[in-house]
Amino acid sequence: MNHLTAEQLVDLAEGAQPPSSVTHLRACDRCRRELAEIRSTMSILAAADVPEPSPLAWEPLAARVSDAIDRERAREATIAGQLRAWTASIAASFIRRRFRANRRAT
Repeated sequence: MNHLTAEQLVDLAEGAQPPSSVTHLRACDRCRRELAEIRSTMSILAAADVPEPSPLAWEPLAARVSDAIDRERAREATIAGQLRAWTASIAASFIRRRFRANRRAT
């Protein structure tokens, strides 16, 4: 039996109930127990008294998030650039081979 994923269980705990998940819960003790644990944890966390962070915390956090996004974009750009270079190299190699094969045939 395929059990519900953590994401599906959290969705259920938050009230989003896809029909397939609800059907599975009716038949699966394990997933019902995990859902109950998630709901219990969410209840405990909701009741916790968490102080508001200092206003001075937001600027460094925003800078760290921005830096992380920039690094990820740069990494993706590097990967995309490498893929384009490899694709161009393969295409050039293929064209060169076809050209040579056609020259030999004539």
